[in-house]
Amino acid sequence: MIKKYLKHRKKLLENEIEKIEELSEMSQVSIKQIDAQINNLKNEIDESSEMLSVSVRNNMSKKADEVEHMEDSKKDTYDQIDKYAKEIAEKMKELKTINECLNQLDGVNVSRETFTKTPEEKVSIGSQTERMVDQGLKTRLNFCKGLVGVDDIRAKIELEKIIKEMK
Repeated sequence: MIKKYLKHRKKLLENEIEKIEELSEMSQVSIKQIDAQINNLKNEIDESSEMLSVSVRNNMSKKADEVEHMEDSKKDTYDQIDKYAKEIAEKMKELKTINECLNQLDGVNVSRETFTKTPEEKVSIGSQTERMVDQGLKTRLNFCKGLVGVDDIRAKIELEKIIKEMK
């Protein structure tokens, strides 16, 4: 069940990262478009014509304001790209933790039957079973330790299951 949850969470994170990367790429395209518009407006501004005509001066003033507005928009878009990068970094960190947890789960395969065997079965297997149970318990506790930073509610549920099984 834990493994299934982790795999599901991993897929969700990968999809979220992909969407954020697409948004970042779209923002970069937007910046290129803004740059092209700014260049067009700057090319239209002719200072020598500005001196000769009042209406041209008013028009050039509006274009200069528009260029300033576009520069602000460009700055905001760069800020948004930075936010996307930070979001991706956070999600990649969580994804790394999930992958580590999945690797730990793959390393030790402790089934529920290990904890529910009858006393006669445990005696016949002896200390080898106790070592397996101890190792399984350590693995599950280490897993919960890794899960605390990612999903503290799930970690609490797992710890409660371990406590219940130990009684």
